[in-house]
Amino acid sequence: MFLNDFARRDKTRAAWHAAHSSQSGDGRDPSGQAGPLLGRNLADTGGLPPTVAAIGHHRGMPLHSTAVDEAGGICRRKALRGGVLLGALAVGGILGGCGLRLERSAPSVPLLPAARPYPGADALRAELARCRVAQEGAQDWSRAGGPALARTLVQLHAVQIDALEARLREVHETVPTPSAASPGSTPAPTARSAGGGTGLQDVLLAAERAGIAGSQLASTPAADRSLLAGCLVGRAQAARLLGAPALAGPRSPQPASPEEAAELLGVVHPVLYGLEVATAVVVVARAPLAKVARLSLTSVQRQRQVLVQAAGSSAPAPRLGYTLPGPIDTAPAAQALARDLLSDLADAYLRMIGRLPQAADAGPRAQVARADGTTRPDAEGADLAAAIAGLLGWAREAEFWRGTWGAPPRAVPGG
Repeated sequence: MFLNDFARRDKTRAAWHAAHSSQSGDGRDPSGQAGPLLGRNLADTGGLPPTVAAIGHHRGMPLHSTAVDEAGGICRRKALRGGVLLGALAVGGILGGCGLRLERSAPSVPLLPAARPYPGADALRAELARCRVAQEGAQDWSRAGGPALARTLVQLHAVQIDALEARLREVHETVPTPSAASPGSTPAPTARSAGGGTGLQDVLLAAERAGIAGSQLASTPAADRSLLAGCLVGRAQAARLLGAPALAGPRSPQPASPEEAAELLGVVHPVLYGLEVATAVVVVARAPLAKVARLSLTSVQRQRQVLVQAAGSSAPAPRLGYTLPGPIDTAPAAQALARDLLSDLADAYLRMIGRLPQAADAGPRAQVARADGTTRPDAEGADLAAAIAGLLGWAREAEFWRGTWGAPPRAVPGG
C-alpha cells in the first residue's frame, strides 16, 4: 500500500517536470517571455511574492503599483477632506440647533452664530460705573481726614463693585476697566458748603444719589433686578447717612398682583408683630429709641394696609402670635429684634422685584380668569414700572428704619 503511494507521487513529480521542461533554465520559455509563475523575483514584482504578483498579472493588474498608489492617495485625501468638511457641517448644525453660541470675545467661526449681547449688560455697567464713582468719592473724603463713615462707604461700594463685576462675567460680558483716578486730585476744602458738609462730602452725596430712583429697572432682565435694586437701596441708605432727605416714593404704590401681595403679607404680618413687641419694650423702658420705634411701626402698618387692599380676598389673616427668637424683655434685645425684622422686610421686597415677570408693555393690567371664575390682573401685561417703584420705595423705607434702630448700612440688601 505504501509502495503504491510512493509510486503515485513519483509519477506526479515526473509529469510536472515534463510539463515545464520546455522552458529555459532561467525561467523563460523559448519565446523569451517570462513564465506565469517562475522567473520573477521580488524586485520585479514590486515587492510582492511571485505567486501573488502572477495572480494580479493574469487579472490584468499592473505589477508596479506606483500609479495606483498615487491615484489612491489622491482619492483618499479627497475623501478625507470631504469627510472633515461634512463633519464640520454636522457639528456646526448640531451646535447651532442646540442654541450654542460663541462667546462674545471669541473669533468668528463659520456656520456657528455669534453670541448676542446680554440684554441687561448696559444696566449692569451703568450701575457699576456709578458705584465706582461713589467709591472714589468716599476714598477722597477718607484721605482728606473724613469720618469713619467715609471708610465704611469705601468698603460698602467695594462689595457692590465685586457683585456687579461677577454678574457681568457670569453672563460672559466684558467688565469695563475702571478709570484711573489720581489720588488726592481733588483738594480738601477748608470751608463748609451750604449743605452743611465739606465739598468732598457733597461730591460723594451727589454720587450716592445718582440713579437711585430705579426708573431703569423695568427694562432690565428679571434675573438682574434684585442685584441692581439692592445696590440702589444700599446707595440710597448711604445718601441718607450723608444727610440727604428721604427719596419720595409713589403716592399710590402698586406693589404687585393680588397673589404676590398676599405672599408679601406672609412676611409683613410677623414683622409687624415683632415690631409691636419691640416698640412696647422700648417705650416701657423709656429708651432713646422709643420715638424711632413708633415711627418704624407706623411705616410698616401703612405698608400692610396697602398690601391687604391689593390682595383682596386672597389676603391671609394674621395669626394671634408668632414665635420670637428669644425673650424680648430689654431694650437691647428689642433693638436687635427690630434690626433683624426690618432686614427681612427689605429683603422680601427686593426679592419680589426680581420675581416680577417681564412685562411686554407698560400699559394697564389685562384681566385673566381665575379657576373660580373671578378675574385678576395679568402679570404679563402689568404696569411693571409702577410695581417696581412701589416695592423699591418700601425697601428703601425699611432699610432706613433699620438704620435708625442702629444697624450699619448694607452693600446689597436682598442679595
